[in-house]
Amino acid sequence: MCSTPGCLLCGRGDQRQSLGGSAPGKEPATLADLGARVQRAQATIPFVLDGQVLAENLTTCGKDAAWLERTAQANSLLLEEILILAGNDTEDYFLLKKEPRQTAGLRQGGAA
Repeated sequence: MCSTPGCLLCGRGDQRQSLGGSAPGKEPATLADLGARVQRAQATIPFVLDGQVLAENLTTCGKDAAWLERTAQANSLLLEEILILAGNDTEDYFLLKKEPRQTAGLRQGGAA
């Protein structure tokens, strides 16, 4: 065991102090205390699931019904034909259209 007060390796002392954070019993250290730079996360969230619009998710990402209509039209689809449309607050998105249902007898490789 080392003799360095606040050493993170051996566990001596208060780790918050060794990270440049606040005193014991105060708020825990933050990334700013460490001088770390954090890039904004670009989480992908659903806007349409099985043809149903998730309006709250649209507004969370700064999008609206007009954006949704333009995106559907750009892909030659109606909203009802979209299985999944997901994105973030950029113009990037992922779209998966619904496929027609097949009956069991018509499936490729299945017996009729």
